Amino acid sequence: MAKYFKKAPVELVNQFQQFQVSHRMQSVKLQETLWQYMIAGHSRYPLILLPGEERFAEYWFRLVLALQNKQQVLAITLPALDTIAAYTQGLAELLDYLKMPEIDLLGTSLGGCIAQEFVRRYPHRVRRLVLANSFLPDCRLPHLSRFFARISPHISTSYLHMLKKLHLLRLVSIAGRERSFWKELNLMIFDQYLSKADKSTILSPLRALADFSANYHYDPSDLGDWPGRIMIIESTNDPGSSEECRARLKLLYTRAEVVTLRNAGHTPGYNLPVEFSVWVSSFLQKT
Repeated sequence: MAKYFKKAPVELVNQFQQFQVSHRMQSVKLQETLWQYMIAGHSRYPLILLPGEERFAEYWFRLVLALQNKQQVLAITLPALDTIAAYTQGLAELLDYLKMPEIDLLGTSLGGCIAQEFVRRYPHRVRRLVLANSFLPDCRLPHLSRFFARISPHISTSYLHMLKKLHLLRLVSIAGRERSFWKELNLMIFDQYLSKADKSTILSPLRALADFSANYHYDPSDLGDWPGRIMIIESTNDPGSSEECRARLKLLYTRAEVVTLRNAGHTPGYNLPVEFSVWVSSFLQKT
């Protein structure tokens, strides 16, 4: 830990270090897949946080801290799975293990893709659905993932490691004085979890997005009988989703409440926790 965060804002570093001490990662193996997660707070309906391509629960630390006094929060690290079906089935098994029959579900980016399929497979388990900076199967990012998934077998593992490190550095959309913290957090997570990972582990988010693009199509009638509520959180300058893709997502979920954040990038759930938590809390508390 001492080798990281040397130039980052002290208050943010202290917050993260205290979070690591007070929020221990837990794990369970289900159907040969290791699921890691952290739980905080108490409420009738736990809020499940699914990260994007970065995969690791630590990225949610500021949102967990912002919500935990009024909401039970389950932040999940996505295991290295290659299909949306594997993620949705595994998530259902994890919720069974944790005795969480009914939940509120928030997914960002890839996590939002998993959440869209989960609510269709298990509509009785989802009370509220929040899609943050996510997209449909035919949008640009899933399409690009299909292309890279096809060429990835021809790329060396060492080169993939380099690409993954660069990708992590670009995922968290933030500028200004906090940028150095997120840069160091990305490097720390890469060193701890991914620096010695095999090719399959590195490519799993890419393959899951490629699977989403190739094998899924959603229709407005899919959730016609589902009584739950939906919120879409989007950013005007999201590099992962064009204006056209954001418009199509809203056309699919016409009854969704929509929050449009200005200049929030691709990861407002990480880098704008206060504003993000206010919108999410207000939505979850509505009757």
